[in-house]
Amino acid sequence: MIVVDTNIICLRWIPAKETALAEALLRRDPEWSSALLWRWEFRNAMVGYIRRRSLTAATAVELYGRAETSLAQHEYVAPAQDVFELVTQSACTAYDCEFVAIARERGVRLVTADQQVLREFPHIAISLGDFLDS
Repeated sequence: MIVVDTNIICLRWIPAKETALAEALLRRDPEWSSALLWRWEFRNAMVGYIRRRSLTAATAVELYGRAETSLAQHEYVAPAQDVFELVTQSACTAYDCEFVAIARERGVRLVTADQQVLREFPHIAISLGDFLDS
């Protein structure tokens, strides 16, 4: 099991050159979990694609539904105390610390493309490439 943040979920579901890497991650570890927050961040990311006309609203709805189904039983809310503790130990946002807190609580790695999270929490966070190479 791994925790993935919204960056990785986007790579998996929104067609991009890195989508193949996200699919390789899924083959390597098919049990993904995430912070419930991913839903709102993912929707917001999709808005950018819709506005750039890279996705239609109908396609966004379809992709969101598929992503939601894939994570439905593996979404968690981090305790506020844990998030605030991590925020005080880093320069990361509370949003990012949600994912870190869940990975820490579950005793697994957080796979992310967020460079700040990777720098601030190297004992928990790992890049997609490094995870695949390990």
